[in-house]
Amino acid sequence: MTRAEREAHQLIALYHEYDPEKLAEKMGVLTILCDLPESVEGFYHCYRGHPIIYLADRLPPCRRRAVCGHELGHAILHGDINSLLLDDTDEKLEREADLFSAALLLSERPEGCCDVQSLVQATGLPETAIRRVYDML
Repeated sequence: MTRAEREAHQLIALYHEYDPEKLAEKMGVLTILCDLPESVEGFYHCYRGHPIIYLADRLPPCRRRAVCGHELGHAILHGDINSLLLDDTDEKLEREADLFSAALLLSERPEGCCDVQSLVQATGLPETAIRRVYDML
């Protein structure tokens, strides 16, 4: 089990919550829905010690949860960085955040999902992150 998965499972146990938006609220991480450029679904930023997740208001609910989980992963795993400033060289950090989000959202498998593609559709998670967690279920 990776650090991202361990952190996600510890938070679920501590807060009895796996929905990233509700979990962020319980943790005191401000989540703001806003109009973001088409190329940006969300980002994490820490302003004067206050963690903030910005989410594009155009996202459908399942994708918004996946993106929120991803950004919450950045807050937990990489709290001292601004995720908006990450570039292609930070692929490892992006994979960790995806895995954190997948560990949260797959802790309770959505009804009717019996394969990877149905999980992608139901959760809005990247296939690679689902495969990593799904193989361990």
